[in-house]
Amino acid sequence: MDLRDKSSKRQRFAELLLRFRLIPLFGWLVAYFFFAPDFDDFVSYILTATERFAIAVSGLFDKGISGAIDQVFPVVIAAAIIFVVRLVIGGIRSAVTFAIALACFLMLIFGLDGSEEVILYIWGVAGVFSFILLLLVKHAYACTFFPIFLLTFVFTNFCVVAHVPEMTWGAFMILIFTDAFVLALSAGNELALGIPVVGAITKSFKKQFLPMVFSAVAVAVVMAFYEMHSFNNFPMEIAFRLRDAFAFGLLICFGLVPLLSLAPLNRLRAKGRRMKI
Repeated sequence: MDLRDKSSKRQRFAELLLRFRLIPLFGWLVAYFFFAPDFDDFVSYILTATERFAIAVSGLFDKGISGAIDQVFPVVIAAAIIFVVRLVIGGIRSAVTFAIALACFLMLIFGLDGSEEVILYIWGVAGVFSFILLLLVKHAYACTFFPIFLLTFVFTNFCVVAHVPEMTWGAFMILIFTDAFVLALSAGNELALGIPVVGAITKSFKKQFLPMVFSAVAVAVVMAFYEMHSFNNFPMEIAFRLRDAFAFGLLICFGLVPLLSLAPLNRLRAKGRRMKI
């Protein structure tokens, strides 16, 4: 009789992702060269997104909550749903990380100030700084910034090609920040117990898979309501937003997990195995 615990489908899926991690990364590279838009379109998309966020916030201050309820209410509902889902399924760390990512992303959007020069400057500095952190800082969060930099670049290019609404782009960008940090910090805790890198990432991915899926679906549904012009357009909008959620899921599974496994996480592993009591 085999007394070993049977691995779940999520665990086997994560193990396959890590075993063949170079294949999806090569696929992303090939897809970028064949389908990526012009860099000017990439910058213009982010510029438009920052302006739309600024208009929404200014409308809130000028008209008040009652005057801007159609813009504010769906966003608040989406944030509350995702926070509760992550708190119940993913734990307090997942929920708090989402709240922090939401606040930081909004501050970053306002900092861009609708200026193309500022966008290019921040983008370049973020890339260099994240790579330096990856090489020099021995902490799980430091191994996260450069993968986030690459993932946000890829997802934004997808949004440009697929004509994804800017508010939907912003919502999924917040989820990218959240899932990357939660996965890395959770893996860091496992490494501190002496678990190998592959096992730590697999265990973290298995735990965070459901919060990631539910969050993406929640964003898709709420953004479909937000972007629709009439109820007759809702089926088409929900189909497009679910497409965006599927693209986000592909990016996390076939982008974040392989990239994180290539980061120098092994230096964070404890020399001896410790058991949780």
